[in-house]
Amino acid sequence: MSYKFTCIINGVNCEMEAMQGTTKLSELQIAIQRKSGIPPSRQQIWTDSSNVDTSNTNQTLTQLHVPTNCHLLILDSDPDGAVELLPSPTHNKQADNLQQDAADNDQDIAMKDSSTSDPNTKLDTNESKEEKENKQCDDDEYEFPAFDFPQDSSQIDGTLIPEDEINELLLVLFGAFANPLDMNRWYAQGLGFVEDKDEEHKQHNNDIRFGLLQIHGGPCGVMAPVQAYMLKEMLFDSSLGVILDDGAEMPVLPTNEQREEALIRALITILLKAATDETYITWIVAAERHSRTYYRKIVTKGEEELRQTIKASMPLLQSRIGVISFVLSVIITRSLPVILDEVDDKSQSLILPEFGHCSQELVNLMITGRCVTNIHDGDKALGDPSDPDTFILKGIGPNQEIGFLTTLEAMRLAKVGDHYKCPAVPIWVVGSSSHYTTLFTLNIKVSKISEFDKKSQALRRQFNVFDVEETGIIKSSDLEQLLKNLQSEVKAYQIRQYFNTGDVILWNDFERIWKMLENQDKYGFHCAKCTFWNKMDATMCEVCYAAKADALIIEKPKSQQQLDSQLAQKDKDKDAEQEQQEKEEKPPTKFTMYLYNGLKATKKDRPQITKLSVWADGELQQFHSESEELQALIRCKFPYAIVEYAGAYMPKIH
Repeated sequence: MSYKFTCIINGVNCEMEAMQGTTKLSELQIAIQRKSGIPPSRQQIWTDSSNVDTSNTNQTLTQLHVPTNCHLLILDSDPDGAVELLPSPTHNKQADNLQQDAADNDQDIAMKDSSTSDPNTKLDTNESKEEKENKQCDDDEYEFPAFDFPQDSSQIDGTLIPEDEINELLLVLFGAFANPLDMNRWYAQGLGFVEDKDEEHKQHNNDIRFGLLQIHGGPCGVMAPVQAYMLKEMLFDSSLGVILDDGAEMPVLPTNEQREEALIRALITILLKAATDETYITWIVAAERHSRTYYRKIVTKGEEELRQTIKASMPLLQSRIGVISFVLSVIITRSLPVILDEVDDKSQSLILPEFGHCSQELVNLMITGRCVTNIHDGDKALGDPSDPDTFILKGIGPNQEIGFLTTLEAMRLAKVGDHYKCPAVPIWVVGSSSHYTTLFTLNIKVSKISEFDKKSQALRRQFNVFDVEETGIIKSSDLEQLLKNLQSEVKAYQIRQYFNTGDVILWNDFERIWKMLENQDKYGFHCAKCTFWNKMDATMCEVCYAAKADALIIEKPKSQQQLDSQLAQKDKDKDAEQEQQEKEEKPPTKFTMYLYNGLKATKKDRPQITKLSVWADGELQQFHSESEELQALIRCKFPYAIVEYAGAYMPKIH
């Protein structure tokens, strides 16, 4: 039986040569040492599902019961110890040929020298632009520092989390079948900022001082909400004193102290939202990955103590284990029983096994404090709400500070509720199929909603109680209960005649009829006999007493409205005042937005902020933007928006 292993050593895949089933464990360890320099005595070997017992090195691969083709995660029990790279078995053969290779190289050099001395011969030694960029990518690679775990546990301001508890937490977070490479990416991410480029300060995107830096894919579902709450503090809390410039290429310019303060405030906000008891908050103060050693502090004296605790933990937050430590703090503060009660699928981990992305539950936990699965407004019952066995789809509650939008809605694969679309401040976490970014504007008026829109949203939420899948259709038998939920005095039989769609009622028809019910004095019918204008609730003409019959309900003619207005000047003034008030409450029709993407995987995927010009009432649904996907996303919030971007780089939401 032949074994083919791929070893993961320090985050790098190393293909091993094929081995037979009779190969001893000691021989495998020697092969691993050739690749990594880690002596066999310090090697910890993990398969996809369990660790390998290295106490008996005479065991064969067959006796170890490992899969014939799998990944082996190699850990060093003493990472600070010396390494010793062994020569490969082909080393001697290579040494024998070294002299011949050197001679061949000398001959090649001599040929190149002779060719370059000829002016008619041009040697192509120029690197391509792509090769240069790839070299710059290597130079620009960044790693967060390792956390300096205290040698003396008495120096740690906290208590050790029991091993069984931390194992359960990590199981809920990563699941039982997490890809080791995905876990490595999570354990390499800290909450640090984009590095300053003082020598290139005039270049676009080289000084995004407000932005958190993401160096690997995966943790973006945590980074983007933290970034959103940081921006909330920087943009809309004047006491922080951040320099703002709406319309500029770089609109937010905080000092080091201001951005650190914004980060602390953001973490406090997320923790307090998640807390089931604000007087009992858990914070991870020290962490070590491989030994699964985590220390926590219980904060019981309020927000100020929590602030000081977080501030003292900055070295941990800005280390490789910073994001994981924060996520665990939020989960413990929320508590596992509460989280498992909130999610729809209790078997799904909060970090998905596919590519190590955040689940929607984890994103919702970071934004709202509740670990719910869905993004619609409120809770929805799949069946009779009064039946205790009915499954409840938990959704997003009202009065959210930060919003959420997703490209999946533009593709009609999801539907975001108004509670997420209309946050208190105009900042949204943007979800795509593979990444999370942050969309924001400095204009607070963008988050305003007119009274008309508020009423329309509230009406639609009541309609959706009977339209769980939000298809815009309900059964006509639900009309009576819907009117009761709306606390209307109108009975279903009184308005059923206005619906001509059989056993179903369409949303557009219901909205139109409800508008008539709220403004009955503005709607009615013309008598078919004498053409007198009658109110909609009349059953016969007030003048000739002719039956209403099939007369259409229409809005009062303008001439009749003008006549009524002249007869009631006071009412007219009141309407004008109300109209002016509604105009002031409406969001602006033109404003500037910014999209921030903090991913820095390569030179091409560096942190980027893109300025966007948005016309909210463009009324040109067929307008083709240079960024169609982003325009389609923003239209989920502003249906008629026209979006154009400025700058040298296309906006990236993936």
